[in-house]
Amino acid sequence: MKGVFITATTTDAGKTCVARGFARALARAQVQVAAIKPVETGCAPEPKDATALANACGIPSLANAPGLYREQAPVAPLTATNRGAAPPPSASQLAERVRQLAIQVNADFLIAEGAGGLLVPLSVNARSKDPPPATRAAGETIADLAAALGMPLIIVAPNRLGVLSNALAHWESARQRDLEVAGIILVRTQNTITNDHSVSDNAAVLRTMIRDSAVFELPFVEPLSNDTLANAIKQSGLLSTVLS
Repeated sequence: MKGVFITATTTDAGKTCVARGFARALARAQVQVAAIKPVETGCAPEPKDATALANACGIPSLANAPGLYREQAPVAPLTATNRGAAPPPSASQLAERVRQLAIQVNADFLIAEGAGGLLVPLSVNARSKDPPPATRAAGETIADLAAALGMPLIIVAPNRLGVLSNALAHWESARQRDLEVAGIILVRTQNTITNDHSVSDNAAVLRTMIRDSAVFELPFVEPLSNDTLANAIKQSGLLSTVLS
């Protein structure tokens, strides 16, 4: 099954908007797509992002499918566990559940959206007697979920001052874990339309720094409907690049 894992340089970077637009664009192209968010916190009580994704691909039942991780507190899963919540399933268990759901709905393409950034902690590995490598955290992160799913990454980053370091750090972290990065997409927001002088140059600079991953730009889109987002995703070139 073809698919992408959509992650970001930080929380509230625009992952769900990109995933929604991508899902709707695929559905309009007659591709049977499953859009799933395996891990979501801040559910009050419904998983807002997962529901938006599921509606965008036309399969609302995917939002609350059993076997996925949902937590009311708006914190990292490991933080929630430390506060007394039930721990999330392992990265491999979550990945297997996501694949099962995609198969159940006869999907030809899978979109999985991460939670926060690539290294958001899922759990600490207290059972292993072996110390972690010096360059790795002592537990599972969203990166391990992406690795278990085995799909190329789309890294979403807000197009603003500071994005160059954040995007490059995420790209390097992914490549050090042997994760394929299909592309980086810079998302324009209301706050960076007129007041940030870096936004017109950030994509070009990233293209000179990164040679094996494409860099895309998503303009400011309003209203944030699935169809307007789908149009922007198609115009950015992301859709054709991922499907090629």
